[in-house]
Amino acid sequence: MWSRKELKAEAKANLKKNYWAMVAVCFLMAILIAEYSLSTETINYYDSDNRYSGAVQNEMNSTGGLGEEMDHLLPGSEEQLQQELHPTKGVFSSVFNMLGKSKATANNILRTINSIAADHGGFALMIALLAVALAAFYEIFIKAMLRVGERRFFLENHLYHKTHIGRIFFLFKEKKFRRPAWVMLVKAIYLFLWSLTIVGGIIKHYSYKMIPYILAENPDIDRRQAFKLSREMMNGNKWKAFVLDLSFIGWNILMSVTFGILGIFFLNPYVRGVEANLYLALRATAIARDLPGADALNDDYLAAAPADIQEGFYPGQAQVRQKKIALDYHRHYTLINLVLFFFIAAFIGWCWEVALHLVKDGIFVNRGTMLGPWLPIYGVGGVASLIILKRFVDRPSLLFVLTMALCGVVEYFTSWYLEMTKGIKWWDYSGYLLNLNGRICLEGLLTFAIAGCAFIYLIAPKLDTMLNRIPKGTRFGICGILILLFGADTVYSHFHPNTGEGITDYGMLAEPERSAASGQEASGETTL
Repeated sequence: MWSRKELKAEAKANLKKNYWAMVAVCFLMAILIAEYSLSTETINYYDSDNRYSGAVQNEMNSTGGLGEEMDHLLPGSEEQLQQELHPTKGVFSSVFNMLGKSKATANNILRTINSIAADHGGFALMIALLAVALAAFYEIFIKAMLRVGERRFFLENHLYHKTHIGRIFFLFKEKKFRRPAWVMLVKAIYLFLWSLTIVGGIIKHYSYKMIPYILAENPDIDRRQAFKLSREMMNGNKWKAFVLDLSFIGWNILMSVTFGILGIFFLNPYVRGVEANLYLALRATAIARDLPGADALNDDYLAAAPADIQEGFYPGQAQVRQKKIALDYHRHYTLINLVLFFFIAAFIGWCWEVALHLVKDGIFVNRGTMLGPWLPIYGVGGVASLIILKRFVDRPSLLFVLTMALCGVVEYFTSWYLEMTKGIKWWDYSGYLLNLNGRICLEGLLTFAIAGCAFIYLIAPKLDTMLNRIPKGTRFGICGILILLFGADTVYSHFHPNTGEGITDYGMLAEPERSAASGQEASGETTL
């Protein structure tokens, strides 16, 4: 028999031994798939009463410049102060304001199809349907698999306190995601149908609670066996599990008092650790009682660590970790490959933002200031990180901070330059937590820092190896073509920048009576 006190004591002990990894895993899950009561809208929607479309024309005085920009960094009106204290947009606003609600995915999909079909005809409808298919793929093969992967991390972390955060991707690495995806999809469908009965939904939530953990231990288990085993394990334990969840109410109240900070740095990993300990306790009972299907719980290393392995690592993971560390991120990158890195990063950034707005806002638009499928700010940030920060690669913590600072400088002055030269704002983070004049915000910088470190340590070295397999002459030719196209686009976009509906959507925060001479700014949100 298990007790709440024992489960929580073990979770706290594990948290002390691998604290930052546990916090990082939960933070990644919050960012990637909106776990832990965060809004699923990484880029929140705007107030529908204060929306209009199109790039925002700057009404600053023609004499304004960097000096006036510095004035904007000083404390402003009471409304601006309230917006800083109570951010309304972004993931962090959801944490700090405890907003747990988000729009239904199905709602967004239907709105996307309806909007595009009405405005753009058959071809755009095909694009929208493709986006819907990609969204469904993401829900089934990405989100569900990461949930199982997170459980795997916490199960291993119970005994192996050097478990790496990369274990959340274990299903992809071991290429065992088809059956877990199917089981998790059926689980979601069943829970939805049972939720229509309200009480039945609550009961089945606890009946199926162990399914992700069962899949984390044995991804090869079939659907029927996984469901039956979870029901058997939770039989007689559903009420106790319900009371266990209720026991965290005090912590959740305290989290609201701390504006969500407690959740990020303690409560989220603590609760998940307790849940993992519950599974391990129920697992031991199931094996001891020889419950039907208990033979599928066959990962003995989760119950006891063998004596002949490297301390702190799950068997086999120490060697995998050493192999990853051996990846040469000190290498010298040739100029031609750096140019290709720029275009690859710029294209990926463009795809990301187009897909984001297509799925979330129901609008298919060409993002950015240019006409081509590239966002140069992504390319500049990626290449600049490789060149400028190379000397700090042996100090990951410092590199993370410097990457965040570098991306902040690039983003801030790009925004300022575009507004000064074009009279238009392509993005505005007003309403996000800890934003600086609406040009940068903490949430965006953390996201770019994570992406930048991944680019420096993993993506760039592997991409460099792949590009070096292409004949040098071919790479020169590709670079030449891309540079010519980019140059032509730059010249054209200088005189005819990409603006209009869907490029930015802003909620008006400016006072109606403020004159243009006062430097009225419209604020809202966008992504880079």
